[in-house]
Amino acid sequence: MIAIIFAILNSIIVYFICKKYYKEYKKSYVIIIIFAILSISFYIIISKMEYINNLLENSQHRIYDKIIILLLSMAISINLDGIIAIFLQKIYEKNIINKYERKYKLEKYEYYRDILYNESPAILSYCYNKKINVEDEVVATLLNLKLRKIIELNDNKLTILENNIRLNNHEKYVLKNIRNINKKEFKYQLEKDLKIQKYVRELKPKDIDIVSIMEIFMIWMIFYTLTTIPIFMNFASLGILAFVAYFLTFAGVPLYKFIQSKINPITRTKKALELSGKLSGLKKYIKDYSNIRNNGIENLNLFDEYVIYTIIFNIKGKLDNECRKIYLNMKNIN
Repeated sequence: MIAIIFAILNSIIVYFICKKYYKEYKKSYVIIIIFAILSISFYIIISKMEYINNLLENSQHRIYDKIIILLLSMAISINLDGIIAIFLQKIYEKNIINKYERKYKLEKYEYYRDILYNESPAILSYCYNKKINVEDEVVATLLNLKLRKIIELNDNKLTILENNIRLNNHEKYVLKNIRNINKKEFKYQLEKDLKIQKYVRELKPKDIDIVSIMEIFMIWMIFYTLTTIPIFMNFASLGILAFVAYFLTFAGVPLYKFIQSKINPITRTKKALELSGKLSGLKKYIKDYSNIRNNGIENLNLFDEYVIYTIIFNIKGKLDNECRKIYLNMKNIN
């Protein structure tokens, strides 16, 4: 009876702590349902174990032992639910971003032939498919700078020909760190340029966070287990499992913090989506009417920017291997 009173008191305290966030948790019903199903399933499995079942049959305070089994089931479920939530969070985030992007009415291009001179290949690549393939985009950036006569790249020697021209942050990073490209830093610089030039905008992470609800369950379980451990140790046959439940609950904290740290709700703007439509038409034109994919980097002057577009579109062919060689050879560039 005392343990039940503590459960009610802890529930009231946690409710008032989290009351102002209630509306945000309505989108988390899938996580809650999965958590409930897992908790019930583990409770049934643990209760039917021969050793546990015998203890329950002979226990003088069976209700306490059942509460401990339930706490242990919830603690296990919190961690397993977190692993499932990693995938669900990504799916939910993707759906919300797609919802924002679909609201724009954009022109569709069957084919598009014009060269988009004003933007770097890396920015175009992100606008096209929201992916950042660092190796391809670094190579495309170098070739683009060479075409624009900003650099000269011959025999493993890079020479800057034009110092006064304005470059994007990610282009500056490539030139300054050509022998030691850090992929994470390149992505950071590129995302910064995308935001500055208004090709993307950030949504509020809390609006897309579906796992915050689990923090309520963890707070409740930590408070409740901590305050009732002395009772369980004195009256329950399975008192030691209350400690296990307590530590398992804590193990879920870094897991959910990790999920929240990876929430990165960036959506493309209308400006970026218009570019994406043109690039889709350009890719189809290159694939249908050009043999450029089977030609090498040495033909850069002949095909100009079309070679660079073939790289950022990741059109399979001879260029794939040559781009890989250039990227791996960067450590030898002076």
